[in-house]
Amino acid sequence: MKVVFLDIDGVLNTEKHYMAQVKANNNQNDASFQFNFDPEAMQYLKEIIDKTNAKIVITSTWRIGRDVSEKSLLSRYWNAILQNFYKYGYLYEEILGTTPFLQNNGKEEVLRGQEIEEFLKDNPNIINFVIIDDDSDMGKYTETNLAQCDPYYGIDNIVKELAISILNTGEMIYV
Repeated sequence: MKVVFLDIDGVLNTEKHYMAQVKANNNQNDASFQFNFDPEAMQYLKEIIDKTNAKIVITSTWRIGRDVSEKSLLSRYWNAILQNFYKYGYLYEEILGTTPFLQNNGKEEVLRGQEIEEFLKDNPNIINFVIIDDDSDMGKYTETNLAQCDPYYGIDNIVKELAISILNTGEMIYV
């Protein structure tokens, strides 16, 4: 199985799209804008999934909302993920799961790469994966499996092509 480890902020929830929504609303800032993902980034993600048959694992802190009460404010984040995926032609079944929440008892920060590594240990059927994120805290996977986004643009054509290359060939290409 192929997997896309997916962040949300700076990847699908882009600065560019957020600012466009503010401008379109006469510079009135609305917190709900963050729940409307960038259509261009969503289309690129859809192309990645379509061309690789990969499943999605959410790594974003937005995953917290998956396991909380429906009445919780945090559930809005998980519901926003599902609504945006549905809006852009995704099915719930394409989300394989979420990475675990690891804690080091406050001694040091847990890197996202460590959470991904833990997920991979628990899922040995994953043959290839790409990490799409605007951060670079992926530990040993940073050089080989990271398709890093500019948080202003999120997933763009370059990130899309790199992600497809990693998933289909296991090698990074330089576009």
